[in-house]
Amino acid sequence: MLPNSAFEQADNLQGFCAFLLDLHLYKPIILTMTSTHLIMSLLLLFYGCAENTFTQPPPSTLQFGSDETLDIITWNIEEFPKSYLTVEYLSQLIIELDADIVALQEIGSESYFNSLVNTLDGWNGERTSGSYALAYVYKSDLNILDIYEIDELDEYEFSRTPYMLEVNWKNDIVYLVNNHYKCCG
Repeated sequence: MLPNSAFEQADNLQGFCAFLLDLHLYKPIILTMTSTHLIMSLLLLFYGCAENTFTQPPPSTLQFGSDETLDIITWNIEEFPKSYLTVEYLSQLIIELDADIVALQEIGSESYFNSLVNTLDGWNGERTSGSYALAYVYKSDLNILDIYEIDELDEYEFSRTPYMLEVNWKNDIVYLVNNHYKCCG
């Protein structure tokens, strides 16, 4: 048995804590950590103060098919419009994406929707009524056969009536169903 306990051998608090945690605090470790922090700080300063040579976003490389494909996007806008800038941003995005048909959900304002369609040169659009309306925006050169609400499905207790678009695409009839299910029960 040792004459003195470990607690009695600790001559200061640092030694006592180092003994209990089995830590060995030496100046070279602290100096190395300080040097590392200094180097990291200088690197952050150097790269943080570098001249920004790229100020414009790169040209879009996002492409959806070609003239040989029918490109369709569906998008729950969520309470369209969010602000007076929504129409501008959305029209720019639709033009940039260059899809053939965009199916939209939660189109709250008929006047803002009409404004969106009017800003899209070469596009048409139709919308159901109501604050959570469904809508289609599509290129004017498409052969749209019909757009209508599928009232027959109301007997299945849909909270919102699905919206059907029929398009003749390269002599094939394509049926699109735009639907927005009710959330939370």
